[in-house]
Amino acid sequence: MDHEVRSKTIEHIRQLADGIGQASRTTIELSFGIGTPSVVNDSQLTGRSAASVLGADNVKKILRPSMGSEDFSFYLENVPGSMFRLGCSSEEVGDSLLHTPTFDVDENALAVGAKILSQTVVSWFDPHRQSSGDTPGMTTS
Repeated sequence: MDHEVRSKTIEHIRQLADGIGQASRTTIELSFGIGTPSVVNDSQLTGRSAASVLGADNVKKILRPSMGSEDFSFYLENVPGSMFRLGCSSEEVGDSLLHTPTFDVDENALAVGAKILSQTVVSWFDPHRQSSGDTPGMTTS
């Protein structure tokens, strides 16, 4: 969830392996793949567009970050961006979990996502944003 924590964790695992190797008089070789970096949203893009489209009561903050991987993080290492989760279940399609054979998308969610992204672009290029100190983008609060 954090670049620094990842680096410290890998170093700690290496120290443990070295200690076990010394205690057991063995050689332990470790290798870590590149892996997917953490998703780090740009604070200037994470603002209030979702709340302006959906209403603040309909936008929920994710209190416990996911330990899953997301390749969108590779984009965020190169360009400013912000990722949000858009609910896509409904009474019509059910609420099956992602990546299961029964998963279905309520396609009405696509229009909602497009509205949020459009509002983010409009907000970002609003000339009053610079003078008022507003931060554009999507919010999770």
